[in-house]
Amino acid sequence: MKNLPYRDTTKPAEQQGMFRKFEVRRVDGSDKPGGKHHGCRYFVLDLDHDPHAAAAMAAYGEACKGTHPALSAEISAEYPQFSPRWPNHAAAMTDRIFHEARGIMGTENYGQEEALRMAILHVMRAYSGSKGD
Repeated sequence: MKNLPYRDTTKPAEQQGMFRKFEVRRVDGSDKPGGKHHGCRYFVLDLDHDPHAAAAMAAYGEACKGTHPALSAEISAEYPQFSPRWPNHAAAMTDRIFHEARGIMGTENYGQEEALRMAILHVMRAYSGSKGD
């Protein structure tokens, strides 16, 4: 991934693999020569427009749970693991059942997947027969 090619403008992005699109700089300056992060590689996600970014964030939130629990909790609260009911982040964030479940579980439990699951089940039972629209 180090020397990514530039985008081939003769083809749509969807028909290409990875290509150079962004230049990332660290705000603490540690990416400069001699810094800890000089030469590091980064992968940028568009969290607002990329339909696959939320799933990537959810996976990262789960993966970093053991080493970065606070980060994991924040990511998992914002980007829950998806179910068929919520195929993407936008669908979950606009769903009445999802929001009621988050209210039941309380902010102290954000990021705790099991607490969210139980709260969702509780609300879904309350709406049994409702589509949750």
